[in-house]
Amino acid sequence: MILLTGYKGFIGSHFLRVIEEEMRQPVICIDKEDAWKFLRTFDDWHKIKLILHQGAISSTTEKNIFTIHHNNVAFTLHLFAHAIEHQIPVKYASSASVYGNQTKELKIINPLNYYAISKLQIDYFVLDHINKFKSIQGFRYFNVYGD
Repeated sequence: MILLTGYKGFIGSHFLRVIEEEMRQPVICIDKEDAWKFLRTFDDWHKIKLILHQGAISSTTEKNIFTIHHNNVAFTLHLFAHAIEHQIPVKYASSASVYGNQTKELKIINPLNYYAISKLQIDYFVLDHINKFKSIQGFRYFNVYGD
């Protein structure tokens, strides 16, 4: 069984289609409306074979740092704790926005908004705990839509 977060979003909905139609795998779909309830009540972690964590508040203009932290950082850390405990492989969405405005000469991390900071916090957590995961991959997607 695959656990997919963010299945209502652009990328998550495409993952869902492939999982259901091509891979024909059972999938548990959660989105931000039911994410915390899921973590509180789900107890069949041994049945999860892969976590595809694509869910987040992805607005680069979101100004409420508490909302961003609650949904993008705290939830992810709780989800990753289950992944570590049950040794479930993880593929998660990061963001190229962690680089900020760059020129060709610069290759530094320079997040310009709360969304980018939240993604960078998770990337740093993963780096600090990489040996605890069975396997983990982060994908730095580019936001081509501007928000």
